[in-house]
Amino acid sequence: MKKVIKSIVFGLMFVLMFNGIAFANSNSTNKAQEINSKLDVLSQKYDVKFEQVDIPEGITPVEYSSVEELEKDIAKFYKEQKDIKQKNKQFEEAPAEKLQILATSTGSQVKSFWVGSVPYLPPQKINIQVNYSYDSSTKRFLSCNSVNSWITGLDQPVGFKWTQKGQTTRIIDSGRTLTASVYGTMQFYVIIKGIGQLVTFNYTSPTAEYYLK
Repeated sequence: MKKVIKSIVFGLMFVLMFNGIAFANSNSTNKAQEINSKLDVLSQKYDVKFEQVDIPEGITPVEYSSVEELEKDIAKFYKEQKDIKQKNKQFEEAPAEKLQILATSTGSQVKSFWVGSVPYLPPQKINIQVNYSYDSSTKRFLSCNSVNSWITGLDQPVGFKWTQKGQTTRIIDSGRTLTASVYGTMQFYVIIKGIGQLVTFNYTSPTAEYYLK
């Protein structure tokens, strides 16, 4: 009789444990579906991509208590991007200038900007390097030969990554000024209610102005 009772007790314990695990898994799945559904809305609203992932080893992502909390930061960042693009237009719409070449030399300069109001990231700077040809006798730019960019700053526990996709350059003010801006994608990791996400968004830098001395 005791063996029968023990068997029944163990059987009940197994059923309860199995149901508990199934219930926990169901809750976890429902939570992930709810978060991903809200992120889909953000993706369309702000042109940002989210991918549910396991956080790589060595990465310490910033945690958010809700999608709504994350949206506040994204909205602030994209407002700043809108302002940057508006200011960049004055340089992008400037007519290209052709100058008489007397004595050609080459040079390189780097300008840096803070990435912007992105409070969920450690301080980061984007560095924009231009390689150019210029007239050494008149100190005037003749052409921009290439543009490179990279990110620097503090340690990057969020797995921050920058990929340059293109650039916009102009020579203005009778060759006295060379302007350049870059655009591309930035990626980093976050956790929302325990769910890991890889975030990818588009970024356009402010326009850097370069001068010859």
